[in-house]
Amino acid sequence: MELDLLTCRVMADRELFEQVWQNLITNAIKYSDENNRIVVQMKNSGQAVLVHVIDTGRGIPKEDLPYIFDRFYMVDKSRSRSGGGSGLGLSIAKKIIELHSCKIDVESEEGKGTCFTVSIPL
Repeated sequence: MELDLLTCRVMADRELFEQVWQNLITNAIKYSDENNRIVVQMKNSGQAVLVHVIDTGRGIPKEDLPYIFDRFYMVDKSRSRSGGGSGLGLSIAKKIIELHSCKIDVESEEGKGTCFTVSIPL
């Protein structure tokens, strides 16, 4: 795991945003193999702080991308609640982000990895 972080100050509920970061990083770990990279990177765009959670894991199939923020939606249908997922994590993360007037985007390519970008206005 690689960290490329900035020192900056934003207005947000710390506990709720900890849940967002925990969810995004846990998913990156869960859908990556031992030799894959996970990078958490922050950039200041002048208008917002952009936080990228990038992995070089399995990636998300194109047909699943429109639904990944839906409640109970699971890309890996073989995972059950007992297997470590309920399909609520990304839905909750997106709701927290939207409650803070922030935005989340995702780019992914199957077999190459995924990048979630959280944009937090300055």
